[in-house]
Parts: sequence; C-alpha cells; structure tokens
Amino acid sequence: MKIGKKEEIWFKIGDKRARFGLEEFVLVTSLNAGNDDNVDKTLGAECQIVKEYFKKSMGKITKRDAYNSFLCCKKRKSDKYKLGLIVILAYVLWATEENTFIDLWWLDLVDDLDRFEKYPWGIFHLNTR
Repeated sequence: MKIGKKEEIWFKIGDKRARFGLEEFVLVTSLNAGNDDNVDKTLGAECQIVKEYFKKSMGKITKRDAYNSFLCCKKRKSDKYKLGLIVILAYVLWATEENTFIDLWWLDLVDDLDRFEKYPWGIFHLNTR
C-alpha cells in the first residue's frame, strides 16, 4: 500500500490494514527513537571489538564477517553480546546483502553499550529506507 508518510509502512492483510510506524518500531525493538543530527559520529580510536575480532579486515567488515565472529566468539560474554547486537542490526534493521560492509562507526557504537542504548535509532533508519 502506498502511504505519503515516510516514517510508516502499511500492509494489507486480507481485508484489514496494518501500520508499522515509529511507535511500533520502538515497541518491537526496545531501541530509542529520535533524530540523530546531534550525535557525535566520530570513530573512537580504541574500538576493542574491531581490534579483537576484525584485525585483518583493514576497515572493511561485511555482515557475514560479523556473523562469523559472533559464532566463533568464546572469549568474553560481553563481546558475544556486542557482536550479537551487530548481527541483529545487520540482518534485521539493515536487511541488505550478505557482502554489505558494516559502517565501522556502528561497531564503535556497540563497543560502548551506554552510548548504544541512548542512540536515537528510529527516525534515522526509518527515513533512509
């Protein structure tokens, strides 16, 4: 169904219409929603996740690389959790091809869980689809 609002997706299921908008996004994902214009997106020089699990990547990490690192992670539960978040974001939120590169800033964001939990996902991601 075509609707004029960028921040909503409508589905027709049988004779019923169903809406998936920002409110539903927040309820389903438990992620914050908002505008990310004022977010500092500078990469941290000490991103532990990149240094530990993607040493040979030379700054090019695919969704598949993240998934494989998640499967192989046995060092720390906190790292497994962070890699799991990246996998969920890569395969669910950024539903793109397997060989799509992940922005290193997202790995840096996940490396700092407090910052990750405060990040305003909703408007940015829904408007880029």
